[in-house]
Amino acid sequence: MSNARGRIVKILDGTPSRWVVNLGAEHLAIGDELVVFELGEEIVDPESGDSLGALELVKCHATADHVQDKLSILSRKGPEEAPAKPRVLSAVLADTRTHKQTAGRPRTSTVHVGDAVRKV
Repeated sequence: MSNARGRIVKILDGTPSRWVVNLGAEHLAIGDELVVFELGEEIVDPESGDSLGALELVKCHATADHVQDKLSILSRKGPEEAPAKPRVLSAVLADTRTHKQTAGRPRTSTVHVGDAVRKV
């Protein structure tokens, strides 16, 4: 079941590094690795005109720490995000180091409820 796909349904502990996903024991086991992503623009083959699918804009990799029947808890693999320092809105909007431009809109690597997950 390597194509298991789900989504983040809750952020745990008020941190950006632990989440509940809507995939349970039918799809995951403790230690499974997943990728957290958002969908980007659809890519079309310029010669055939066929859709190749939407880009998966990877936010981070995660590991299944706890698995229940219908849900699991994931933890971020690798370095955690630094806690955000309070800043005025104009400074946040002007900061190109924390935002990546994708299909005309900024995005960050922050994981949100609703982001997609896929077993890798």
